[in-house]
Amino acid sequence: MTDYRRYDIDWIRVLAFDLLILYHVGMFFVPWGWHIKNNVTVEWLQWPMLFVNQWRIPILFIVSGMGTHFALAHRSGKQYII
Repeated sequence: MTDYRRYDIDWIRVLAFDLLILYHVGMFFVPWGWHIKNNVTVEWLQWPMLFVNQWRIPILFIVSGMGTHFALAHRSGKQYII
């Protein structure tokens, strides 16, 4: 198998981490609990936050799993761990 870069997976990773950053910024402005809160909440922000909340971690696991799959295609399990 030839080595090539999967730019589509790179872009999924970039978008997932951008979404993760925006999600944590949004946590300042929604009414449910978090470490640091703003005095003013933004009511309309709850719906996008609830939607992103169900997909943010699974997207990161999928991207991580794809990276592991491609890494194991070029090395043994022992080489991967070390």
